[in-house]
Amino acid sequence: MPDGNVESFEAAEALLRKQGYCVINPHAIYHPADSSWIDYMRRDIAALLIADEVYALHGWRDSRGARLEILIAKELDMPVTEQPDCER
Repeated sequence: MPDGNVESFEAAEALLRKQGYCVINPHAIYHPADSSWIDYMRRDIAALLIADEVYALHGWRDSRGARLEILIAKELDMPVTEQPDCER
């Protein structure tokens, strides 16, 4: 997605924080400029492992990284909530 879908991640983060959640936004995780996809995923998965649940944005099935993160979350019996249509 253009610009890594940053705008959608930031909007979802703001909404969830207003609802009282402590949010780990993968776009807010530090990644050196020369990071590869694997580098990104290693840091993102490490952050996932300290989370209690996952909030999946629209279109997550089109993202290789998101599919992997959701798979890991489900295998670890973490709740996964998909973004409702009204939040698009």
